[in-house]
Amino acid sequence: MTDKPRRPTLSLKNPPPPKPVPEPVVAPVAAPKPFAFSPRPSRAPKREAPAPVVYGWRCKPCGTGFNVPTDLAEDESVRCPACNARLGLLKDFQGDEPNLAKVRARKI
Repeated sequence: MTDKPRRPTLSLKNPPPPKPVPEPVVAPVAAPKPFAFSPRPSRAPKREAPAPVVYGWRCKPCGTGFNVPTDLAEDESVRCPACNARLGLLKDFQGDEPNLAKVRARKI
């Protein structure tokens, strides 16, 4: 009878030494040249920034600034342009002393 050849036994205690990895060759890098910036002249005429909008009132619920519309009747309600909250009647906003007890806005 003929026996089949056996597989070789693995040796875990003494693994073969790792192959040396060659170090990569790095070329020397030259220092970067300083960048000389020369702005290109603008062809479009320069426009000034618009003036900031000045508001007279600020909505208490959301804090958005607004001006009271003057084209409403006295008994119509003023609403916030951002959150659409009812802030009071136009007659409460008008006058030298606005009725702040009935208005849901702060004077700026």
